[in-house]
Amino acid sequence: RFNEDLWWKNLLLFRDALRGSKGTGSHEFMASSVDAFNTAETLSDPALGDQFRTAANLLEATRLGQLKASEAFDVDLMATYVAMLDLFGGWHAIAFLNARFYYNPMTSLLEPVAFDANAGKRITSLIGEGSLLDVESGSGFRRFEDVLFSDPVFFEAYVGALQRISKETWLDAFFDEIDAELEKNLAILRSEFTAMPFSRSVYYQNAQYIRNMISATVPAVHAYVDEPRTSAPGMLVLRAGNVQKLPVEVLRVHGGDGALSYDFANQELVLQPRLTAVTYVPIEIMVGQTAGPSALPPRDLHLDYRILGSGNGGRQQVEVYPWPFLDEDFARDYLEGTAENVADFDFLVTKEDEREILIRPGKWILDKTLVIPQGYVVRCGEGTEINLVDRASLISYSPLVAMGTADAPVVFSGDRDGAGILCLSTDGPTTLDHVVFRNLSAPVREGGQLTGAVTFYEADVSITRCKFLDARCEDALNIVRSEFSLDGCIIAGTASDGIDVDFGEGAIRKCVFEHTGNDAIDLANSNVVVRDCAVTHAGDKGLTVGEESQAKVTSFRVENSYIAVGGKDASTVSIDSLFVADCQYGLAAYQKKPEYGPAVLAIGSLKIHDTPIEALVEEGSSITVGGELLSGRVKDAVRILYPE
Repeated sequence: RFNEDLWWKNLLLFRDALRGSKGTGSHEFMASSVDAFNTAETLSDPALGDQFRTAANLLEATRLGQLKASEAFDVDLMATYVAMLDLFGGWHAIAFLNARFYYNPMTSLLEPVAFDANAGKRITSLIGEGSLLDVESGSGFRRFEDVLFSDPVFFEAYVGALQRISKETWLDAFFDEIDAELEKNLAILRSEFTAMPFSRSVYYQNAQYIRNMISATVPAVHAYVDEPRTSAPGMLVLRAGNVQKLPVEVLRVHGGDGALSYDFANQELVLQPRLTAVTYVPIEIMVGQTAGPSALPPRDLHLDYRILGSGNGGRQQVEVYPWPFLDEDFARDYLEGTAENVADFDFLVTKEDEREILIRPGKWILDKTLVIPQGYVVRCGEGTEINLVDRASLISYSPLVAMGTADAPVVFSGDRDGAGILCLSTDGPTTLDHVVFRNLSAPVREGGQLTGAVTFYEADVSITRCKFLDARCEDALNIVRSEFSLDGCIIAGTASDGIDVDFGEGAIRKCVFEHTGNDAIDLANSNVVVRDCAVTHAGDKGLTVGEESQAKVTSFRVENSYIAVGGKDASTVSIDSLFVADCQYGLAAYQKKPEYGPAVLAIGSLKIHDTPIEALVEEGSSITVGGELLSGRVKDAVRILYPE
């Protein structure tokens, strides 16, 4: 046994101390001596003395990590004993001061002796949960349980014992065997303690708890596919982590429409239980020496596993997530991309008294992302040109005031793979006049991919006589959760949408949209006025209004586009005067997303030429022209408009 005298003496010495006080530390597991009962008598017998010294050395060697539990204890007996403490709610017996052992001279192993279990309680956890395997412990273990469960051999035997004794049939047979003796002893106890409770249901409930813990029917593993390594063609790398409290054995990775099946049965790949955060370990699989990264099957992969020791009956499967887990450099890169760095740029002048940042007149190259903090106004004037290169972006938490002229506009360009401009969470409105945004793409940010070459997020803005040209991303201009005005502007040559407004409110007046790859004006969850605007050569819609938006349109013109005006998803569009020419569809009203409802379009005056289908109206939605409801109802307008 581990001598408990110091434990009690420490308790008495500090009995008046605050709860949780550590005292001298002499009461801890590593401080206790190894002793026997009737030690003097045992040592006086040469044979028993030799056995005692061997037994004591076994305990000391395992406590110091010099021997594994399976090398010092009878594994089957010890594992069954600890499992029974779980089943019977007898955790009290696993504390080192209650641990008792018999040294078997025939096997030279230690066997457990049950003592002071204080059983009969419902359990809320297992003794073995949360224990790490193969812990290097040259300085010793903190608890006696750690001595046992750091050994994978013992842990497997423990889980196997839990499986066996947690079966209802095992408990049924156990109670049948002890029934007469149990009733006799209960009668003796109740002769003095008349209200002493006893319920067999506690043990059946504990057995159910154990079965739930070791069955792993709730997924126990998360696994991700790493980015392909160009330096290691044919290598598939997964990252797998154990999300629960018992160790897990990885058995196989398979899938990819039969392209992959890799067995780990002979490798003993074990994932440690989760103590706090999930620890992800790399799993490397050589798919083929000559296969390139694109040839590997990142989707439809599955990982087979089981709770360590649960055998073939405990085999479970999870889907491997087809995206990489957190990159180890993400936090560093993210902070580098969001930390303000105005002082790094010679063409910026900071005036602290006025809380202004001035961009000097001239032509400048921005070769790394500029981050401007909140609390300033950023100003630049006519003749200022900034060329964004090498994926650089301009990110500002302060409003911009850029005032060019017709002859000398302010220019932001991205001629050498430059990114774009993001204004967010500003404490004042941005004002842009005679500014040209040319050949930009979406800003590159860790933690979120933007869609707009120029984006205003929770940043009110007034844009006048500006040009957005040749945007290389989804939106030339993206306005989100902001109030805005767009007057006398040109948006042209975009890869996709011209302007995309999400949860915004504002006005678009006297603007021209030319050659947009997708929609010229895209409104979602917004309230917008559109006046005196013209669209030519929109790849999809001249104006699309969706997701419960309200659009009030005056004098709108759309030519050479796929759909002139589309209303969808519980939106309302009113247009006093609309001219349409050379489009495939004039008007469309429909529901695209199931969480929304039908759309309503009301047109006052419509002039339409060389457009094969004047209107497409889906059931539930409506289009009126000059007060008259257009005939025709279709089902699934999206499939008609965009056939696969």
